[in-house]
Amino acid sequence: MFILSVEWGSVADWVSGVATFISAIVAYMISIRKPKVNLLTGLDYRKNEKYILTITNETYRYVDLIVSDMKNVEIKDFNGIIRLEPISDRLYKVELELDFCGNNKAKVIFFDPISERKIKIRFKRKNNNWVIGEKLVSKFL
Repeated sequence: MFILSVEWGSVADWVSGVATFISAIVAYMISIRKPKVNLLTGLDYRKNEKYILTITNETYRYVDLIVSDMKNVEIKDFNGIIRLEPISDRLYKVELELDFCGNNKAKVIFFDPISERKIKIRFKRKNNNWVIGEKLVSKFL
C-alpha cells in the first residue's frame, strides 16, 4: 500500500522487528540480574540487658548470612552461617542475641554468598538504649 510514495507495510515490518529485538534484550537483562536481598530487621530489648536482633527474609529465595565483620558487638551462641528460608505461608525469622560493648556505635556486616551482597547493620545508642541506625545492602566487591 503506497501513500505519499511510502510503502507503509515495509515500515510496519521494520518497527515490529526493532520492537522484538528490544524486548529480547530487556528479557535477557532481567534474567541475568542478581537476586536482591530484602531483609526486615528489628532490635528488641529484653530483661537482663539482652538485645535480640530479629532478621526476617522477605524474598522468595534462600538467603545465607555469614558474619564478615563486627565492631563493638558480639553475637552469642552463633554457629557461623544463618540460613533464612524464603517467604511462604509461614514467616521465617531468626533471632540473634547481641552483647554490645563500649562505645555509642556498633556494626555487624553480613555477606550473602548466594546473591553476592553485603548487608551492613549499624547500631547507635539513643536515650540509653541501642537502636538500629541504618541498614545498607550493597554489592560485594
